[in-house]
Amino acid sequence: KFELSEDNFIISYVGKLVSWKGIHNLAYATKALLQNGYKKFCFLITGNGAQLENLKKIIAEAGIGKHFRFTGFVPYGGMGKIHNLADVFVLTSYPTMTWQEQFGMVLIEAMACNKPVIATTTGSIPEIVGDAGVVVPPGDFFQLAQEIAKFIDNRELIQIKGENAR
Repeated sequence: KFELSEDNFIISYVGKLVSWKGIHNLAYATKALLQNGYKKFCFLITGNGAQLENLKKIIAEAGIGKHFRFTGFVPYGGMGKIHNLADVFVLTSYPTMTWQEQFGMVLIEAMACNKPVIATTTGSIPEIVGDAGVVVPPGDFFQLAQEIAKFIDNRELIQIKGENAR
């Protein structure tokens, strides 16, 4: 349905497509991964929001469209299937002057599907993620790319962190 290749490493994002979720960092991390020789990966983006068209524009201008698939809105009952398509889950939130990511239900949902998490060190995210994944500073797309690469290179790490997540 989403034209995902079975030999691609799938990184999922589920949430609002708004600036404070740091979604533009997914495009920047893609460029970093490509520069380091990684070619067989794809971001599966689920959600809608004010930054959808801007994100698509960044992706088009960077020539990295083949590494992104957009599902649009998916009803809650279908989220398990979305999570289960992925190898890892990312949440790249930024703190603002009036908001920080708090409990992050989407983290728990991905973790319940045995998915390791790569998220940012904002709000209570580090407490939720624990040993179920890794955290990176908000906006550090180079480190985000490095952490994604570690999972691409190490299927055992996916299994261990996924079991910790569950």
